[in-house]
Amino acid sequence: AGVIVLACTAGLTLRRTRLGRRFARMAGATRLTSRAAARWVAQRVRAVGQDEAERDRLRQAFHLRTAEDVAATMGAMKGAMMKLAQMMSYVDAGLPESYREALAQLQEAAPPMTFELAARVVEEELGRPPGRAFARFDPEPLAAASIGQVHGARTHDGRDVVVKVQYPGVADAMAADIDNVDFLYRMLGLSFPNLDPRPLVEELRARLGEELDYRRERANQERFVALYRGHPFIKVPEVVPELSTRRVLTMERVGGLAWRDALAAPEEARDVWAEAIYRFVFGTFYRHGLFNGDPHPGNYRFQADGSVAFLDYGCVKVFTPESLDDVRRVTLTALGGDATALRQELVRQGFLRPDDDTPPDRLLTWFRIGYAPVLDRKPYIFTPAWAEEAVRATVDPGSPWAPVQRRFNMPADYVLLNRITLGLISVLAALGATNVWRTICDEFWEDAPPATTLGRVDAAYRARRAA
Repeated sequence: AGVIVLACTAGLTLRRTRLGRRFARMAGATRLTSRAAARWVAQRVRAVGQDEAERDRLRQAFHLRTAEDVAATMGAMKGAMMKLAQMMSYVDAGLPESYREALAQLQEAAPPMTFELAARVVEEELGRPPGRAFARFDPEPLAAASIGQVHGARTHDGRDVVVKVQYPGVADAMAADIDNVDFLYRMLGLSFPNLDPRPLVEELRARLGEELDYRRERANQERFVALYRGHPFIKVPEVVPELSTRRVLTMERVGGLAWRDALAAPEEARDVWAEAIYRFVFGTFYRHGLFNGDPHPGNYRFQADGSVAFLDYGCVKVFTPESLDDVRRVTLTALGGDATALRQELVRQGFLRPDDDTPPDRLLTWFRIGYAPVLDRKPYIFTPAWAEEAVRATVDPGSPWAPVQRRFNMPADYVLLNRITLGLISVLAALGATNVWRTICDEFWEDAPPATTLGRVDAAYRARRAA
């Protein structure tokens, strides 16, 4: 009995430490896996002696129940685990539809905290309860996400706003997840032996840690507001600084269609929105050295006039001019089709070891899979099939390209860049976006004149700002 009491006491002590939180978070994922395994065994047993139709029904029931369990568990865990679930819902092109639909709910409809908890955070941060800090504060959240949830409100001077309130304890959850990132990347090393996990771990630790401080997000958002205030098709909500703190962020409320409604819009509207997103992402990157690293579509609002509002700035990376030149150089080298030159550039930037013996032509073919939309100056349709091919070629150790993947390293500057690019192509594929994407990129890479209506509108806006 004494041993049992001692073990329980040690366990309680462990739970109060950061190490305990780390293992508690991993235990949640482990229990999820165990439940799925038990359901799988039960489904196989029930399928014995059944006809094909009944076996298929049992398989579908298994996947549906497991998908719901995955979404509920990862949603309740919040933090980085929920961010992973959000990304899986739109990036993993090989994910079964039942899982995709369940995880897609986490883009805006994660399990919320109670109003009492939200009100307590607001009072702790602003020094007064929501009913006094605001003229109106809606108790029912508009959306719940990985780190906080959003409430509608109105300021005392009559502005309609949204208030992002951070979950109590999410900092501890995120810290535990960040600690586990190192473990996860060491596990990845088994599949990718040339991958140095340290730059990836440090980059993710820095970016995820920044998201916990809404003061940093406010500064990021104000920087984007300054770049795009008054832009004809890129909308960034204004921040209300006097009602924003470390755990509360208040900004103007913007309308528009959410992601699921936008997918049902006519093709012409979807193409315009897709180009607006494309220009926002790559125009901001190449012209200003800024990259907004949370591309999940729950962060977009689609306007009837073709504009898109971008809502989340918690994860932003600043690139140096030298880093931008490196990205531009490796991209243009790949598009140029010189396999030997590409290999040299990949070695120079740290993607490949100098002694790597992968045939340069094979490297070029693999590397250009993700560049299919910009290989020539012809209309290209983003499709789910191509998005799946690009994602699998990049990250799936079971793909035919696994031997090449295993040779590759990921320099730190490309960690966030790779994440948002995979997210972007999945978003554009879901929209079925069509355009001559290479001519748009020529504007960023070579300062070419604008080739589309949106390009000309954007150029006129920038000219007015520069005058």
